[in-house]
Amino acid sequence: MFGMKTPLPMSKSLRVLSALLSYPDARLRQHLPEMRDLLHAERALTPSRLAELDGLINNAGGMVARVTYENMTEDYFDAVIDLNGRSVISTTTAAIPHLKKQGGFIINTTSVAARTGGTAGSGVYGSSKAFVGAVTKGMALEFGKYAVRVNAVAPGFVETPILGTIPDKVLEHMREQVPLHRLGKPEEIANVYAFLASDEASYINGAVIEVSGWMTVCPWPAMTAPAAPGWPRPCAASRPMPAA
Repeated sequence: MFGMKTPLPMSKSLRVLSALLSYPDARLRQHLPEMRDLLHAERALTPSRLAELDGLINNAGGMVARVTYENMTEDYFDAVIDLNGRSVISTTTAAIPHLKKQGGFIINTTSVAARTGGTAGSGVYGSSKAFVGAVTKGMALEFGKYAVRVNAVAPGFVETPILGTIPDKVLEHMREQVPLHRLGKPEEIANVYAFLASDEASYINGAVIEVSGWMTVCPWPAMTAPAAPGWPRPCAASRPMPAA
């Protein structure tokens, strides 16, 4: 969330946003209870913390765990929806009375999983992120009259500390799902947040900007057609995601 009255220099903005995007899970979880319902959000976002608020970035999220639809439980479903969906509603509802006074921006975080349906065990995560995309467009319609722009960023695979526990063979498979054949860097995602928060994006509203190297052209399983001479090779693997 931005609470700055004086705009940050672009380089500093990127550092702030990059830190948010790579926030370690253990540290993030300390704040999740504040974001899961409106009461806690209102307590966390006190008037003194919201003074001269310029904008809100809803970036809390995660899979919680990998659970297939076949093995779904109500507790797991609620945990994923609370973290990825309810938190957006709660923090926005707490912040909008302050933002509407002078205008501003809201940037939500969705995911390419909203378009692909996720991978095995992350289907509910993908569904919750699709919800965030729809909420973004609804908020853009509703809050435009207050000069509050609402957009979303949909990252793909990004090199963050969270990937540190993933085996190399799985990381390689992930790279093969991207036509650029590499994972994204945090600053490449942060660039988009910084742009959407800036005056340069003053007429962008209701947009969901995907920053994934276009990994959605490589479904699960990925395309297997051979590359024509002189063309980049397509996404390689038709095999399932390797076991960790």
